Amino acid sequence: NREFDSGVAIDKLPARWRPVRAHEPEWLVQLKCAGSVEPQGFQLGRSLRGSDDTLGLVFEAHAARDEGGERVIDTTLRAANGLRLVHRVRWREGDAFFRVGVIAQNPSSIPVTVEYLPSFSLGGLTPFAPDEAPERLRLHRFRTAWSAEGRHESALFEDLCLERSWIGYGRRTVRFGQLGSQPVRDFFPWAAVEDVAAGVFWGVQLPAPGSWHLEIARCKDKATLSGGLPSRDFGEWSRILAPGESFATPEAVLACVAGDLDTLCHALVSAQRDSAPARAALAPGPLPVIFNEWCSSWGEPAHDYVVETARVLAGRDLADILVIDDGWAEKPVGADIQTNGDWIVDRAKFPGGLRATADAVRALGLVPGLWFEFESITRGCAAYADERLHLHRGGRPVEVGRRRFWDLRLAEARAVLAADVGARRRDD
Repeated sequence: NREFDSGVAIDKLPARWRPVRAHEPEWLVQLKCAGSVEPQGFQLGRSLRGSDDTLGLVFEAHAARDEGGERVIDTTLRAANGLRLVHRVRWREGDAFFRVGVIAQNPSSIPVTVEYLPSFSLGGLTPFAPDEAPERLRLHRFRTAWSAEGRHESALFEDLCLERSWIGYGRRTVRFGQLGSQPVRDFFPWAAVEDVAAGVFWGVQLPAPGSWHLEIARCKDKATLSGGLPSRDFGEWSRILAPGESFATPEAVLACVAGDLDTLCHALVSAQRDSAPARAALAPGPLPVIFNEWCSSWGEPAHDYVVETARVLAGRDLADILVIDDGWAEKPVGADIQTNGDWIVDRAKFPGGLRATADAVRALGLVPGLWFEFESITRGCAAYADERLHLHRGGRPVEVGRRRFWDLRLAEARAVLAADVGARRRDD
């Protein structure tokens, strides 16, 4: 890698501006807290990378250990405001991937508001080029939408305006992600950078159950891939750490491979094999086939219909799991579709309760499943009137069409849902 930039444009700069460094070290951890100086490089509103909190991080300790069959590497950094950040890497012999996360600890006597703390920051891309790697870095993503299939998207950095500036100042960024309760909307929580000339891919997938973001940043010769939770200006995210409190980011799964995109995808997907709780309850072998009856009953399932569907599926060996979708719960007068919130079994449709239907499905050799939309409450349900347990914004319950939403930060709201789910398990 070259140490300094060169060329006609650089040669014409005033002597006091030269030499111009061609690259700079990348920080292992990125951090932005409320009240600190905003990052430079024309980034306001575009990125929180490179804030004074990040620039002020100081190395404190490094330790490696074996734990639960894994190799764990912790690097501890100290921020100027007193926060201690533990960057953790976990890897197991034979795995084609590794997991990365950050633990923020507040040992100070005052609360600190964290506005940006990505799970990982992978810099130095690409190490195989001695210059700014013109037309050899490519970003891969997968796009999608509700009720749509994923579509592979690939673009050179130059087409994304990610080439370095002529003087190496001013960070270029492409930031993308998803805000809300649909983890895969617009983009999958996944990204890859390819060095076309070297035939090497760096990739990440985020096990995101909700909002997330990923970011490609470029300042000088090298690029950086980072991401995790949303931030202050991408998702309005923040976290107050009280004195003595800790917070761990969701771990990101990273992989680096030589080969093609399929090789990278196989490496990343292999991380899911150990984190699929549904597999543990099923016999070893291929993944189970799930049949959801929604597109046949259109929200009007009933005991006899579900049992007959199970009989057909079992007789033709078409599925392993049969899911009863919306319509099993009572609807308020005048409701036509989706009445979430009270979850009272419709005894006109299921005279013996869900237990009798589930037992009949099991007797036919299938695993019964049940649709819930836990977080939402639709107009007309009794739960709709209890605003104190609903998610609020600006002092008013958040309403989307006919829906409100449980505030799952509240223990009482979680207890209500736990009781509803428990009732369905006991049988209602």
